[in-house]
Amino acid sequence: MREQVSLEPCVTCDKRDCGATTIVSALPAASEYFNHVTNCLDIPCSACGRIVSVPISQLEWLQVEERELSRGFFDPSHAYKLRQAMSF
Repeated sequence: MREQVSLEPCVTCDKRDCGATTIVSALPAASEYFNHVTNCLDIPCSACGRIVSVPISQLEWLQVEERELSRGFFDPSHAYKLRQAMSF
């Protein structure tokens, strides 16, 4: 049986040796991360803890499997494959 896949807002860590993609909707109280001054989301990377600041208009929307959603993030190689598959 295949896992269910959904389109979720994501933020990719820009730390050189990390690159994990955090699933915003998997964060507890995701709305608490909105910075009203900069109109950005300040999201802690679920893998390394670094704060990644992203304008809300630049959120990535990626296909996420149930097991990834429960973990809250996925590794950079998976994210790269998804971005390739979604490019037009």
